[in-house]
Amino acid sequence: ESASVRLSQLNTYLNNLREIKDYGEKLRFIEIEKGREGYFIPQMPYRALLDGSSSVGESQYLAIISLLFLVLIISPIFPYEKQKNMQQLLWGAYEGRGKLWRRKVAVAFISAALVFITVYGIEIFKVVKGLGALSYLNAPVQNLRLFKDLPFEISIFGFLMLLYGIRLLMLLLAALTIISISLFTNKTEQAIALSTVIVVLP
Repeated sequence: ESASVRLSQLNTYLNNLREIKDYGEKLRFIEIEKGREGYFIPQMPYRALLDGSSSVGESQYLAIISLLFLVLIISPIFPYEKQKNMQQLLWGAYEGRGKLWRRKVAVAFISAALVFITVYGIEIFKVVKGLGALSYLNAPVQNLRLFKDLPFEISIFGFLMLLYGIRLLMLLLAALTIISISLFTNKTEQAIALSTVIVVLP
C-alpha cells in the first residue's frame, strides 16, 4: 500500500513538473512572440473568479443570488403604495411626481450597488482565503491561461475592473427593469413573480 501511495505521489509530482514546463514554454512564447512580460502566476484564484471552475467561485450562482435579492428589495416599492391607496396622494403632492420617481430609482440603484458589493465581496474573500492571494495584478492578462489569446493589451487588474464593472452595470439595468415592472403592477406578489420571470429566469 505504501508503495502505491508513493507511486501516486511521484506521478503527481511528475505531472506538476510537466505542467510547469508547459507553462514556462507558454510564458516564453508570450515574451518572445508577443513581446509581453511573462509571469509565473498561481492560476486557481483567477480561474475561480473568472470561470467559476472552483467550488468557491460560482459566478452564475452568485449572479442569480444577486438578482433574487434585487427582486425582493425593489419589487414592493410601487405596489405597496397602491395597496395602501397612497399613490394619488403622493403623486398629487408638491414635487411628488418627478422627484419621487427619481428618488426611487436612486434607491433601486443604491440597492443594486450594495448587493453587488456584498455578494462579490464575499466571493473575492472566499477565493483569497481558500485559494490564495490575487498576485501580480499588474501583469498582462495573457499570463492567465484562460486569456492567453486575448488580442488587446490590459493588465489583470484592469481586466478584473472591466469584468466587475460590467457585472455592476448589468445589476443596475436589472434594478431599473425591476422598478419599471413594479410601477405597472398592483400587488407585491405580482411584481415579484413578473420580475423573477423576466429578470432572473433568462
